[in-house]
Amino acid sequence: MEQQTADQKVTKIKSEDVFYEIPDEIGLSRRGVPSGFELIKKADQTIERSARSESMAKYKLAQACKKYGANVILDYSAERFVRNSIGFSFYMYRVSGYPAVMAKISKDGSFSREELEDSLNTAEIYADAKRRQSVKKGNFILKLLACAMALFFLAGFLMSK
Repeated sequence: MEQQTADQKVTKIKSEDVFYEIPDEIGLSRRGVPSGFELIKKADQTIERSARSESMAKYKLAQACKKYGANVILDYSAERFVRNSIGFSFYMYRVSGYPAVMAKISKDGSFSREELEDSLNTAEIYADAKRRQSVKKGNFILKLLACAMALFFLAGFLMSK
């Protein structure tokens, strides 16, 4: 029979007998985990959303995080940028952050640490980040093709004279 040390017994008690309660709302945190909460799991990839107003962009980001199983957005950042469309310029807002799961230790809690760790869908978060990269690459390729076509038509125009 194998003997357990005191540290192993404490770890076993902590992982099996500790329960957590989670907040009802999605939280935004610019720096670190809010006080009183414990970080359970954080995604490696950021997610990003943009909209015409900052509040709508926040809403879209919160809904995406909820879809991925997160209940907090860590390292939240917001950026205002200008988008041009058919001669008109308008301001857009881009918000981003790391989806994560946080919870409070509670005697009345109904979630174990393992359940909370499994609730964050990191595969979907990774797929979202990969889609965002593909869109950026596609837009860059379209811009290169547009420049090449413009040069081609310019050369044809100059040769026609």
